[in-house]
Amino acid sequence: MPDAPTHHDARPRLPPTVRLLGWISFFADISSEMAYPLLPLLVVGVLGASASSLGAIEGVAAVVVAGLTAWAGWRSDGGSRGRRARRRLPWIRWGYGLPVLGKTLLAVATGWTVVLAGRSIDRVGKGFRSSPRDALIADATEPTERGRAFGFHRGMDTAGALCGVVISGIALWWLGPSEGTDLEHALRVVLGIAAAMSLASFVLTFRLREPPPEPAPAGPIEDVVVEPAPGVMQAIASLPRRYFLSILPMVVFALGNSTDAFLLLRAS
Repeated sequence: MPDAPTHHDARPRLPPTVRLLGWISFFADISSEMAYPLLPLLVVGVLGASASSLGAIEGVAAVVVAGLTAWAGWRSDGGSRGRRARRRLPWIRWGYGLPVLGKTLLAVATGWTVVLAGRSIDRVGKGFRSSPRDALIADATEPTERGRAFGFHRGMDTAGALCGVVISGIALWWLGPSEGTDLEHALRVVLGIAAAMSLASFVLTFRLREPPPEPAPAGPIEDVVVEPAPGVMQAIASLPRRYFLSILPMVVFALGNSTDAFLLLRAS
């Protein structure tokens, strides 16, 4: 008969940094999923812009995220100064702070160019935070617990997205039939709530702490070889071949995939 599990066999709790990042992402995803489905209605239905303008907004947003994600991750690793200059938190804080401004611009937009500015600022934030945030989760977690840590974070992401859609739907229903509010006012109120949720995630980032730096190499100073940190292109070129093979299907899919905003516009 197997021994009953003891207290020592229980899995350790996830580090506070991982749990806090989960809640930060929870509020950020509530904000994003409240705002994103309303953009086609705002741009085309309220502001009177064309579908081409909506496509331009989403195209710029996609390019911004794609261009900044890898660069911000490299910079948070220390960039050309190497590991000893590693800093994650500034990128994470900027990454969750900029969407507050971006979504505020969406809520007060009077033309599609203002929406373009707000959406671009929001996506700059996403590009800044994504890689440093994932790296901070890895830094704060033992290798044997990283799958659980990233699973928890993804679960909080999904929960926030679900809550965002539900809150947005209830708010639009309440502000529409119940209060007799016109579409423009209802959309702006919901986008304002989304900005407030984004502010909540930003405030929580100030409770995060950087993990302690790695200890200096052991041994006499003259025996320690300090290699110069690679530049961003060298760092990318040094990645193993299997990495590029694994992302190739994602690249092909992204090239053939159009923005969901057009589907939302058609459905509306």
